[in-house]
This record gives sequence, structure tokens and C-alpha cells, in this order.
Amino acid sequence: MTNDRSWWNTRVLPPGIEADESSLGPGSVREIAAALRSGQVDLAAMPWREVAARIGAAAENLLDPGHTSRAEALEGLGETAGLSSQMAEAVLDGMARDWCTDRLVDTVEAEPYLADALDGVTDGPGGAKVRARGRQLTLHIGAGTVPGIGATSLIRALLVKSAVWLKPGRGDVAIPIVLARSLIEADPVLARTLAVTYWPADALPDQVLQVADLVVAYGSNETIGALRRALPPTTPLVAYHHRLGLGAVAREALQDPEAVRHLADEVANAVAMFDQKGCVSPHTLFVERGGAVAPEEWCAVLADAMDAAAVRLPPGRLSAGEASAVQQMRGTAELKAAVDPTVRVFAGRDLSWTVLLDSEGDMASPCLARTVRLKPVHDLEELPDLLRPIGSVLQSVGFAGPHERAARLAESLSKVGVTRVCGFRQQPFPPPWWRHDGAQPLTPLVRWTELDL
Repeated sequence: MTNDRSWWNTRVLPPGIEADESSLGPGSVREIAAALRSGQVDLAAMPWREVAARIGAAAENLLDPGHTSRAEALEGLGETAGLSSQMAEAVLDGMARDWCTDRLVDTVEAEPYLADALDGVTDGPGGAKVRARGRQLTLHIGAGTVPGIGATSLIRALLVKSAVWLKPGRGDVAIPIVLARSLIEADPVLARTLAVTYWPADALPDQVLQVADLVVAYGSNETIGALRRALPPTTPLVAYHHRLGLGAVAREALQDPEAVRHLADEVANAVAMFDQKGCVSPHTLFVERGGAVAPEEWCAVLADAMDAAAVRLPPGRLSAGEASAVQQMRGTAELKAAVDPTVRVFAGRDLSWTVLLDSEGDMASPCLARTVRLKPVHDLEELPDLLRPIGSVLQSVGFAGPHERAARLAESLSKVGVTRVCGFRQQPFPPPWWRHDGAQPLTPLVRWTELDL
């Protein structure tokens, strides 16, 4: 990417399509949509395993230290997402490994009937026959907070043999553009079935919403609400709105000093990844009393781990507004700590991280800049009652403790909205087949035909 061309003005379009750099009028939108629909005919005839292999070959380029695609993506992540070079590498590696062929094959095969139904009529439930087809053209609207989400969404559409038009979020333009170029170079069929164009969040042309057969959107509740109102009533919407990640530490995980330090490192890494902007990032940790190490003691251990993580994965740039919000949050906590000895504040240099020990503090709003709230509890069985008021935004809960307690916790938390309980090590990068917000990732993208005689 040359310095005189902005990432946000760069477009990847089907071969033969030219559009003005500054805008896309109704005529251009219709032309792009027609080209994508035409290309989808050949994509639909290709076995999905072949599609996965061609996507995987392009993804391998992003993991190859000597490939220009990787260098371009890493440079773009720094420029557009504000990530440090170390974080950019960690994000790209964590994302791109799930786009390799074997992981994509596992993703399709994880969903009932889908693997065979994508290529033809096959046996379905109850003796019926079923066929699954990707929509001719899906529009994907990404959020700008987590780099790589737009590319994941694009790949899912191609995997079910749907043409895809992606509008990435402002902080997530680099990886989709580089991946799309790599896909175009890898295969002429894929080249005719994808487009990547950026618009500011409030400037998405209405015409684009009108040409899509399905819309997949990531964003705030306000963004999703506006999309629902703007879409034609017959156009389905797959929405991924605001979510909140948490953590739970059982007393059994706070026994051995070495294990306690290792756990702190895993939690610090989960908080630091994506600079805590991911929907899976933990913001509040519930730490159970009764272990050899009390929550108040482990808070200091976690603070040391957060400091080490800031060296290993330096944080990216903060906007003036973000920096002001973190300073205000710290200042409020420090004033509270001055009059309440149960409140403690640990802070890194240059707003790089913050750990707040406060049993009564807010837990519903997301934190900023690698800030984690730690709340001691007498028993993790209290969590369903504590979390019920915010059940509509819950998603991932990182857990440390015995497996049998994890199973009981998952059973109880599933009643209040939690859709994933996992280890802290796995929390930042769910596998590609995970049930995002409680639903299969691919099945919502296809239309099923059932033959029942």
C-alpha cells in the first residue's frame, strides 16, 4: 500500500468494474451487484471443499513470514487499527490460522447436514431430503473495533458459495483488502464473487441495502437498529450487536503459587488482546474466596501480569476521548479507595493498563484501555443472580477451576444469556465453528430446500 493512497479509499471490485474513488452512485451499485451475482453462478457449481482449499491457500500467505501479503497486512493494521507491531502480529496470526483449509473444513462439518447439502440433495432429518444454498449476494457490514472480523465474515459467505459485498469497519479495512487481493490472485472464480468497499458508518448508500439478498452486520445496538429500519421487509438480517465478556475464577485455581501466576498471565493476555476491544474480551472478573490466595492478594499478582503483558504486547494508540475516559475512571476509583479500604487501584504507566478491586463497582459497561474490574464473591453460584440484569449483552465467560465446576457454571449461566464458557487461554480466539452468540456461524447464511414425500 503506497503512502499516497488511503486504505479507506481503496476498493476491491470484480474484474471489469470501475467506480469513482469518492462515491458509488446507484448505477455503480447496480453494476457491481450484477457482476457479483453473475460470478456466483460459477461459485455455486464448485464443490465447497475446493472453495475451502482456495481460501486456505490465500490465508497461508498471511501466515508466511516471507510473503508480501503478510507484510502489507501488518503495516495496515498499524496504520488503520492503531495496533502496536507486536499486537498486529498476534492478531493476524490468531485470526488467519482459522482461515486455513483444515479449519474451514471442520467448520462446515460441524453443522448438521450442511457438508453434503451444500453440494447437492442429501438425507436430512426424519427421512426428508435437504439442499442448502448460499444466497446469491450477501452484504456484510463490519464493526471497526476488532481487526479481522470483516475477513471472517467474508470467508464464511464464500464458504457457503455466496457472492459477498463487504463494507469493513474503519479499524478493520487492512486485512479484508489484503485477503481479497490474495483471493483474486488465487482464483478467477473467487475474483468475480467478492467486493470490498469502505464507507463511513453514516454514509452507507441506501442502494446497497436494496440489492442484497441477506445482510450480516456487526455493530452497536444503535447501528443494528438503524439497519433493521432501513432494510426491505423481505431481506433477512443476521446481527451481531454489542456484547460483553467476563471472567470467573474458582477458589481451586488459587491454591498453588506457580499456578496462580500462570493464571494471571493467561487473564492478562485475554484482557490485552485486541486492546480489550473484542466482544470476547473480559472486563469484569469474579474471584471466589476460600482459596489459599485471597482475591485481594491475587489482584496484585494480576497487576504484575498486566504490566508484563504491556511489554510483551504493547498497547496501541488511544484517542483523546479514550485517554480522558480512562483518566476519569482511574480518578474516580482512587477517590473511592481513599475512603474505602476494600477498594484498590493498580495502574500501569501511560494509561497502558488498570486493575480495579471493587466489590460494589459497575459491571455492565465495557472498560477501556486494558482496564479490568475484579470483584470478590463468596461463591460462583452467585453469578446467575448477579448477571441476570445484563443478560441481554452477555457472551463469553473465561473460567479457571475444575472441569466439573465449569460444567455446573455453564448450566446455570446459560439460563441468563451466556453463550460461551471457556478457558482464559482460549477466550480471545474462539474456534471458527463456535456458536457465535449461541447460533451456528454458517447455517444462518444459507437457504434450505426440503423434499419430504
